Amino acid sequence: MSKEVISNKQAISIMVIFLSGTSSASLFGITAGKDVWMAVVLSVLAALITGIGFAKIHFDYPDKNLFDVLEICFGKIGGKIIGLLFTAYFFQTGIDVLSNITFFIQTVTLPETPRLATIFFIMLLCLWVAKEGTEVLGRWTEFFIPLYITAIFIAVILLIPKMELKNIQPMLYDGIKPVLRGAFYTFSFPFGEIVIFSAIFSSFQSKKFSFKVYIVSLLLGGIMVLIVSLTDLLVLGVDVASELYYPSYSVVSKIDVGNFLQRMEIIAALVMMLGGFVKVSVYLIAISKGLSKVFGYKSYRFLTTPAALLLISTSIFFHKSILEYDGWNNETWPYLAIVFQLFLPAILFFACEIKRMIRVDKKYGLG
Repeated sequence: MSKEVISNKQAISIMVIFLSGTSSASLFGITAGKDVWMAVVLSVLAALITGIGFAKIHFDYPDKNLFDVLEICFGKIGGKIIGLLFTAYFFQTGIDVLSNITFFIQTVTLPETPRLATIFFIMLLCLWVAKEGTEVLGRWTEFFIPLYITAIFIAVILLIPKMELKNIQPMLYDGIKPVLRGAFYTFSFPFGEIVIFSAIFSSFQSKKFSFKVYIVSLLLGGIMVLIVSLTDLLVLGVDVASELYYPSYSVVSKIDVGNFLQRMEIIAALVMMLGGFVKVSVYLIAISKGLSKVFGYKSYRFLTTPAALLLISTSIFFHKSILEYDGWNNETWPYLAIVFQLFLPAILFFACEIKRMIRVDKKYGLG
């Protein structure tokens, strides 16, 4: 498998857009009510712990991705089995992300357009990027991230006159339990999804930079999600926001500067589409890399086309409506995703540490 090396800035750009793009359109931790911002902060702190764990694995095993490390720690057969499970997780999450983008387009812009047509054209772009590899995706996100961040901050600044502080007061009125529940949901989407970067990243400019990439990306992505979540709550209030599938889109529609600058929904659509494009591309690369490792192929690129076609066909039948999609993501998927976002990575981290200590003992003749 060819070695793909990207710069720190490119890696951070991919991760920030991945984490904040599609999640900015929805308030996934709305179960926390007026304290959803606390849920976001707690989920970022939890993700920082897992992110540091992945960075440590990158540090101990340079030029290796998740699937390589699984075989090193659990043997060839055990590593392939767990790798296949992770690939299935990436595939299912890829279905959810693709469905989220297409439902967004259908709901707010093109309600009469067949969903299959929307999925096909989105996947066509993602397939091109996946075939080109992580390096091209890194250069693309590095170019677009200034536009992406600027669009979000312009929208937030223009919405300041519409914000009401009473919409987030009083704090902790219902206690800490709703906040913890909201933090759990917000961790599962999007911050726990950083596990995928252990699959697509293998080589950094220096192995010690892996810590910087994960920490900076989570902090920047967390700040973006926090700002958007607070803006949604301050403008709409928790009752209205909780009734909407895409509150950020409705919030941006309220921009009105002197009856001249109005109807700025294009900003929310731009953020959602950029984030969705990056996210689907990342999942497509991870799925292809997982399949190539499990079945022993040296290159993953020729597998991107069948993986893309499988994602298209499966997403059409798995989520038939936005109501069904919303129920799945709120009631079922977080409890399955946490296994791959927290429990299995924790087991992998401890297995790597044991393997490293055994290697050190043998090196110095202590074992």
